[in-house]
Amino acid sequence: MYVSVATQNAAPNVTRRSANYHPSVWGDHFLRYASDTTEIDTHSEQQHQQLKEEVKKMLGTVANKPSQQLNLIDAIQRLGVSYHFDTEIDSVLGHIYECCTSCDNKDD
Repeated sequence: MYVSVATQNAAPNVTRRSANYHPSVWGDHFLRYASDTTEIDTHSEQQHQQLKEEVKKMLGTVANKPSQQLNLIDAIQRLGVSYHFDTEIDSVLGHIYECCTSCDNKDD
């Protein structure tokens, strides 16, 4: 059985119905708005960096209160910005773990 190359590569003719959707009442307002927010000025960038440094200091200052540290870490994670503080969170959790395991070993 011989099949020509032209019939193998031919795409089937598919007809699709048009849904005739009504235009959105919002138009392209939000498409234009989203493109405007991609630019961040230097003042906002400096403010972001200052806030990040403040959170890093907060993670280190409540070192003797593990419950406050855990609450702060939970809040940071719930806000969705924990990726900025991965190393600090890991070190705080490691410190809390070491303190808890050393206290447990002393009781035995």
